[in-house]
Amino acid sequence: GACGEWMQPSQHVIALNSAQLNAYGGYVNGKPSSCYRSITLTGNGVTQTATIMDECPTCDWGSIDLSEGLFTQFAPTSAGIFTVTWW
Repeated sequence: GACGEWMQPSQHVIALNSAQLNAYGGYVNGKPSSCYRSITLTGNGVTQTATIMDECPTCDWGSIDLSEGLFTQFAPTSAGIFTVTWW
């Protein structure tokens, strides 16, 4: 991933859109400063925490891509796309 580590599908990690990944403080040790930050997500009556570990170059501002393990906490993978609030 963009943070320099391999992740497992079961991990609760997200890929942050490129604009926001690179918007806060540039790079630290060659990695975006947003790497390893914890976020909270709420959707479909579920709240989870996750770690920013990758970049989603096709995601729009405000959008994120969830690992499979995190995604399935909110919806079946067949759902494809759904709305969450995150901070």
